[in-house]
Amino acid sequence: QRIIFENQLKALKNENIVSQVLISPKTIDLTITDIHLLEENKKLFFEVGYDFKIKNNTQIEIISTPSSFITDNPKEQIESFLEEIKNNNLNINLKEYEKIAKTVAYSTCIKKNRILNEKEMLDLIRSLFKCESPFISIDGSPCATLFEPKKIFKYDSE
Repeated sequence: QRIIFENQLKALKNENIVSQVLISPKTIDLTITDIHLLEENKKLFFEVGYDFKIKNNTQIEIISTPSSFITDNPKEQIESFLEEIKNNNLNINLKEYEKIAKTVAYSTCIKKNRILNEKEMLDLIRSLFKCESPFISIDGSPCATLFEPKKIFKYDSE
């Protein structure tokens, strides 16, 4: 989350969001409520790199996605992003980049229980330590804990 948040915040501040146009647009089904929410927040989705057309009351056609989000399932990402908007009651008219960046980070981060290979883990750690605040998550909790070797290998002599 921290990595995505900081990258997204920088991109928003610099108006440097890059979209990747899909070779063939993807049609996804959503609820009528989600279609309305998507329509109300179209500017927000566009600012973070999504472009879509509303086909009808329950379908959209995704034309482009943020190039920084690698996904096989844009529907899952859109639904997750919509949930974050619902939970945070984002108002795009406020144009608060931090709220947008947090929403993007929460909805696109690596989910719990996803198994990473060694290279992915090392890349993730390297990226985290390149952040401005690598030790604090975006919700204020610690991202990492420092253990002293003496305390890890301390043996009870009693």
